[in-house]
Parts: sequence; structure tokens; C-alpha cells
Amino acid sequence: MLRTPTAEERAGWNDAEAPEPPDNLTATLKGAVIHRFCETYVVGDDTATRLRTSFEEVKALRQSELAGRVFDINDEEAVRALLPLAQNYLTSKVFERVSMLQKTESDNPPSGFSYPQSVGLWSELRFRLRRPLGILTGTIDKLLIMPAIDGEGVDVEIVDFKTNRFSPPAARLSTNVRSRTAKVTTAIAGQASFDFDAVIDESSAEASPTAAATLDEQARRIAHDYQLQMQAYALALRELLPAEVSIRTLRATLHFLDPNIESSLASELLAGSAAARAIDEAMNTIAEIDGTLDAESFPPLPAAHCRTCNFLELCPTGRDWLRLNQKH
Repeated sequence: MLRTPTAEERAGWNDAEAPEPPDNLTATLKGAVIHRFCETYVVGDDTATRLRTSFEEVKALRQSELAGRVFDINDEEAVRALLPLAQNYLTSKVFERVSMLQKTESDNPPSGFSYPQSVGLWSELRFRLRRPLGILTGTIDKLLIMPAIDGEGVDVEIVDFKTNRFSPPAARLSTNVRSRTAKVTTAIAGQASFDFDAVIDESSAEASPTAAATLDEQARRIAHDYQLQMQAYALALRELLPAEVSIRTLRATLHFLDPNIESSLASELLAGSAAARAIDEAMNTIAEIDGTLDAESFPPLPAAHCRTCNFLELCPTGRDWLRLNQKH
């Protein structure tokens, strides 16, 4: 009755491992390469060379995880497709702040989390934090720790890179349109598409101020989906940093690389009590749901994807499948 998408349609939309021509990069691989680039790039590196190196390193890692299976990837097309994202990072305000700390680190590399040694730049920082209902684990893409201007404590920024796709703001371009009719058609069950019988003079198209606002609105909406993740990072920092490291300010930044937009969470969401409450409530919800689900209604479907599954250690069925299908 609601005309919800079919299982086939959902599989196509949600499959992060579906190759995308012409380079045949998957969403997962694309994100991994860009994260590697942002982690390893230093001022002075050749952008294309560093990106190609990051691509080769990630591809080699994934091939070992997949027992040597060869990826059907056009390497040059893949690097060309990823280059705009890399360039967006290098022209961003985030990179400006990272560069400042990289310069500081070249003189005084941080040796550990103690003040003032903890001042500096950290990449791919992993953590484990025990909570009443379980253990919280994660990896922070970039952690910037700077001395406070007034000399009291440190200013901390958590940066997380995102490669989400944003809808193009073409609908809000200022154009000369001689629209005669508009009709709604249904191409796929439950999805309406507008077929405008119109003539567009593209030569007069100019981006309007509302176009940029549209991207900002999308960024704010998408950032809300990552709120709990960033609160987890904030809580981990507050709990795990040594007591002598006094955090004066804490900022959590989501850097959307595709449109080159950064979005920060409200500071009150990152306060220790607010972050702890959000994480513990989420864990409590998971625990409550776990007791109500009928496992027989969700049978595991082991296959080759088990080789790269992040939850393999929790899945006996997946481990059994791998044991029976190991290549000797």
C-alpha cells in the first residue's frame, strides 16, 4: 500500500560495495582511499602522487583481505575520480589548521598524551572506552590539540572526513526558462518524477545565493545523522586524556569533502555529561532491542563478503564459512 521500494531496489541503493563505472570504485573503497590521503598528506607532497600511493596502499590491503581477489578497477580513472576530493581537502580551512600543527610538529613531535607534549596533530587515533553496558571503540580521523590563547589548557578539535554525496543544487540555478507544461510521471513504483516540457537557456545560468544555502542545509541535515558518533569521540577524549591535560574548548568538525563544506556540532552536545548520557542511552536501547529480536527471523547469509566484515568476531556462522572456504 505504501509502495515501499522492493528488495532489489534497496540492494542497489544500499550496497556500498557496488562498483561504479567508469572507474569501478566502490563507495567503501573510495572513502578508504580519501581517508588514507588525508591521513598521510604533508605540505610539499605532490597531490596526484600522494593520492596514487594512497590508492595503491588501500587496494593492496583490501586484496589481502579478499584472499588475493583482483579488483576490476581502472586505476587511472579511479585516481582521476578521487582527485577533486583530494583537492577540496587541500583548499579547505580544515587543512589550513592541520598544516599549522604539522609545522609545529616538525619542530616538536608529540611523544604522548601529556601536557605540553600532547599539543600537536594526531591521525587515525584509535580508542577503547569502557562504559556501564559495554565497551565503546572508534577511530578519530584527525585530532588537533592546540595551546589555548590565554595559556590555560588546550583547545581541541576532532575532525571526521565524510564522502557523502550531496544533491546538486541545479534546481535553484537562475535561468531563463520558458516552461509550457509540467506533468508528474511514475517511473518506479512509489517514486514521482517531473517531466518539464521547457526550453532552458544555459548561457544565462548563474548560481544564485540560495544554491550554496541548499548545500549548507544538506550538510546540517546529514551532520545530524553523525551526532552520536561525534559525541562518542568527545566522550572518549574527555575520559581518556590524562588529568593534567585541561581541555578549555572542544570542537567536533565534520568535513564533507565532495562539496568542501565543514559542519560543527553545538558545543553543548559535546559536554561530558551530555555525551555520556547520549552514548549510554544508545547502548541501553541496543541492549533492550537485543532481547526482543527473534534471531530466527534474521538468518545469517555467509559468503565472500565475510572476509571484510567488521563484525566477523561476533558471528560464528561467518567464521565457520571462512574456515570451510579458506584458500590453501
